[in-house]
Amino acid sequence: MLNFALAGERFKELRSNSGFTQKQLAEYLDVDQSYISKCEKNERHFSADILEKAAALFGCTMDCFVNESCEFAQMPTAPSERKVLRLKI
Repeated sequence: MLNFALAGERFKELRSNSGFTQKQLAEYLDVDQSYISKCEKNERHFSADILEKAAALFGCTMDCFVNESCEFAQMPTAPSERKVLRLKI
């Protein structure tokens, strides 16, 4: 079973460590900022599509969002993804 609470916690940690705001990621992921907020608080669940796109941005696997035993070390955000994110802001 997927651990959606962990997904919200890890997403928030990766977002914060990367220096992105919820608004920036919401625009990049093409969702409302409240969706990001609610998912980080475990009031909603991230869709697989959103986690997949976020994993590519953060340089981790989707497994790191939902598997508690997954030890993750954040890789630097891909330069091309950062550029796209900055262009959207």
